[in-house]
Amino acid sequence: MDKRSKFFLIDTTLFFLLAASGISGLLLWTVIPRGTGLRWFFRDMHKWSGIGMAGLAFYHLILHWDWYKKTGRRLIVENNQSVDKNKK
Repeated sequence: MDKRSKFFLIDTTLFFLLAASGISGLLLWTVIPRGTGLRWFFRDMHKWSGIGMAGLAFYHLILHWDWYKKTGRRLIVENNQSVDKNKK
């Protein structure tokens, strides 16, 4: 699988895990009554989609680590240059 396809798959999966976690959390908070079997299903879905999302987000961070380093350095340099201009 090429890099672009891998990033697309990871980002799409993260989106659906976020949606599953958000929707299940909202339903648990507002709609589904306590003590029902449906509540157990949505509680498990909420928990496991959140765990999957956290793991996949960590993997996403690792895959983009070079970009984070380059962008962070560039922002620090730009910030230092703007501070130097303000001192003059």
